[in-house]
Amino acid sequence: MTTAADVKESTGVFDNALAVSGAFAIRWHPGALLDAAAAVVAEADNVQLLQAEASMDESPGSEALKDESPHLALELHRIELKLNVLLKIAGELLAREHRLPTPRLGRLSATGLECAADNAFKVGDRGTLDLFVNRSLPYSLRCNALITAERMHEGMRMVHFRFEEMGESVSDHMAKFIFRKHRRLIALARNA
Repeated sequence: MTTAADVKESTGVFDNALAVSGAFAIRWHPGALLDAAAAVVAEADNVQLLQAEASMDESPGSEALKDESPHLALELHRIELKLNVLLKIAGELLAREHRLPTPRLGRLSATGLECAADNAFKVGDRGTLDLFVNRSLPYSLRCNALITAERMHEGMRMVHFRFEEMGESVSDHMAKFIFRKHRRLIALARNA
């Protein structure tokens, strides 16, 4: 049986959208829906988290500065390395304090998540889903979700969460997040 530690990321289509397969840490709060005020706060937090993840994922265009200002490019590179170390340390300290859930095998698209689940996850349940998109950032995307389906895959029970009431801005950032992962996997495959 495949475990979350054994899985390699891949891409494909899930829920009629580009998706990435991998291991995802989630927390499910059945029956606990975000009210209107909490949903507005979660929306802003989700956008901020996805922007932070994007800034960690993409390196700045310091290549363009090499010709114009090599000293500035070198200094920016040093600052970036120092910030990466500080972010990693801060993330590890926060992760120790706020234990992340064990990652589950699954597929993520901008519209939903399918992941391995036990019997506590029931089709038809609505609730709040916390999805940790980056292990270095121990903060989660938080949204209302509905479990719409279940199926067996390689001996595991898989459930499908459909994101509900996710704003356009979060959906756009989510699609970009998935596309960046897709693009990185293609680049890695070409270089292999």
